[in-house]
Amino acid sequence: MPTTFPLPSYSTERFYMLSTLELKASLRLRGVDIHNNSDDNDDDDCNRGGKARPVIVYVLVENEGYDSQPNSQLLSILCVNTVKKIMRLLGTFSDVKDNVNDVYVVLDFLDFSNNSDGHKNSVGYAGRFAESLFANLKEGLGEKLRGMTVGVSNDKLVAPAMSVMLACVEKEDDNENRFIISAERDDMTGSSGADEETDAVAKCEQTGITVGVKFDDWFDGFEREKREGLVKEERRANFAADALIAVLILAVVVAKWKDEIVKFVFREPIYNN
Repeated sequence: MPTTFPLPSYSTERFYMLSTLELKASLRLRGVDIHNNSDDNDDDDCNRGGKARPVIVYVLVENEGYDSQPNSQLLSILCVNTVKKIMRLLGTFSDVKDNVNDVYVVLDFLDFSNNSDGHKNSVGYAGRFAESLFANLKEGLGEKLRGMTVGVSNDKLVAPAMSVMLACVEKEDDNENRFIISAERDDMTGSSGADEETDAVAKCEQTGITVGVKFDDWFDGFEREKREGLVKEERRANFAADALIAVLILAVVVAKWKDEIVKFVFREPIYNN
């Protein structure tokens, strides 16, 4: 069941978000990893250290398909086309079944249709769209699909769902690249395109919708895993250091008392039978 949550009445500048996401994650545009400017999407990139990395699929949906109240047929067509796009983006990995364990969908729904109730009606339609889309994706991905966050607005310069993603991903260390973001280039640059400056918008209507696990809860799960891993590494390092100190102390003792130890070991028995 979709749940809505409020977003600020101002947006984050799109190309700032793109540059930060590129720095903090492995950003793939139509299957190209822009870190090495290569078309090679091999299994080693997806399975780092023998463990599949989580994949965030970003999609931009621009709806202009109705003038008043949307009908179920239009919603169905929009849903089918979006499912195809998402599965195509996941298909850039050679074997989704083996190489992808965690998938989260981040989707910006920009509604340019003419409806009498404005943003409120757009949020309602986007909610029904999100619920249908999630159910269809679940049939193909099963438990690999953890959740979906949808950002709703009617301003082409904003990307509310991308900003939700950014708020979490920007906490990552530079070039750590624990997450893969798969998207089409045109979706990431938005309606204005890569050649046009996209300023932040001071006054805009934005609403978030979540289906399944919230993005920040999903992301925080990996943060907890990272912290637990660091604690285990610290404990192992401390144990190794303590063991080394013990060996060094033993070596010093042996070196200092070597003659006495030899005499003690090879001493003649005190009592003779």
